[in-house]
Amino acid sequence: MGTKEVEVTIDRAVLSKAAAAHAVVTLGKQGAESKATEKSATPAWDQTFNFAVSDENTEALQITLYGKSMLFGHKELGWCEVLLYDLPKDVAAPLTLKLIVGSGVSEQTLDITCKAIGFGVPGSSMRSLGAALNSTPLAPMLQDLVPYLEKAAPLFAALDALLDVLAPVLLQLWAWIQVAWYQYNLEALLPAILGLAMVLLGGTYMTTIAAVEAYRMCGWEQTKHCLKLLYGELRQAHIIVSQQDEPDEAQPAPKTANVHMLERVLKAMDPMVLEEGLAGLYRGTFAVVATLRTRFAHAITLGNSLGEMGNKQMGPLLIPVVKKVLPEEHEKWAPLVVKYTISTVACSLSWMLLRLFTAFHSAMYGAHLMASGVVTYLVKQKRITPQRAAAFNYTVLTWAVGVLGFLWQLSTGFRLPFPLNLLLFPLTIVEWCLMLLVNWDKSWI
Repeated sequence: MGTKEVEVTIDRAVLSKAAAAHAVVTLGKQGAESKATEKSATPAWDQTFNFAVSDENTEALQITLYGKSMLFGHKELGWCEVLLYDLPKDVAAPLTLKLIVGSGVSEQTLDITCKAIGFGVPGSSMRSLGAALNSTPLAPMLQDLVPYLEKAAPLFAALDALLDVLAPVLLQLWAWIQVAWYQYNLEALLPAILGLAMVLLGGTYMTTIAAVEAYRMCGWEQTKHCLKLLYGELRQAHIIVSQQDEPDEAQPAPKTANVHMLERVLKAMDPMVLEEGLAGLYRGTFAVVATLRTRFAHAITLGNSLGEMGNKQMGPLLIPVVKKVLPEEHEKWAPLVVKYTISTVACSLSWMLLRLFTAFHSAMYGAHLMASGVVTYLVKQKRITPQRAAAFNYTVLTWAVGVLGFLWQLSTGFRLPFPLNLLLFPLTIVEWCLMLLVNWDKSWI
């Protein structure tokens, strides 16, 4: 095998503020340092360094930018890392990397060009994808997707550019929301916001609201504890994986990056804590599903009863009519068509009655939450006195808001208008999944 090396060119950087910066490039125990630029927010070097590569599967280039400081001599401006196994073979690949400052990713960027000599991914990324697809049993069918993916590459690039533009805006918006949340004590308005959602969406998302109520009654505290356990384990694994590898002289054999990362994740996580968290989530979910099935069983029972009564009363009258409509050779299907049509109508009617009842109950309960939440917020903001809040009559306001919300849901047919249907589409998917989970029967498969 020939020698393997990586050629890296440090092009330019975009910094948050002007600095007289220089770059330090390391690969394992090898290192090189660029020249220092004049003080600028967009320093440029255009310097090339070559490093010998011993194992491209585990080694990574690390580039750290430093700036001159009056007090500390050299101050770290940020760093980034390039995994060698991702580089295309014998092709100069331009890269734009975001610098890591402290424990987070900053908006500062570094432009470099890397060329893997004697190793790397052969050809372009799309050709590599095609080669990977050729090794699967569905290769002929999947290979047909490669031309479409190549044509869609500009779209993916445009989406990536759009995300780069939107990400700072969304982060700034989230920071503003956090400031406003604590500055204006908006946490006290959370019950009012939830109440308004129930007033307007109680019939549309009746299964989701019922699931939340079931969780609150029979499993939320345990689920919250388990989620905290799992979050702690995942955070610990993320910290371990994001840390730079320490050199290991005693490593017996080279390992791929995926295997190495998996080993670090398994080493970081506690299996007993992970088992406790997953088992707790399963128990909480099972309790909620059982509660929901018990609640909606009444609607199913009512639908079956109405179907049986309808078949007994209306079946003998409708079967002759359907036979006259059907061709003579298909008349034998008339009883079955009538039976399942009446049963479907009966079940739909029972579900509609349940939806109406749920919508009215959610609207009234949400109106009470909304009224009490607003009054509590006004008391905490010292807009009204506690004595005046205690004397406030919730009944009239609750009925007015609740009835108006219920009538609004009826007028929309329990469908969301534009653009709410787009904004709440993820919640709609949750509603569909919960409905499927509640009504799922093993006999279907």
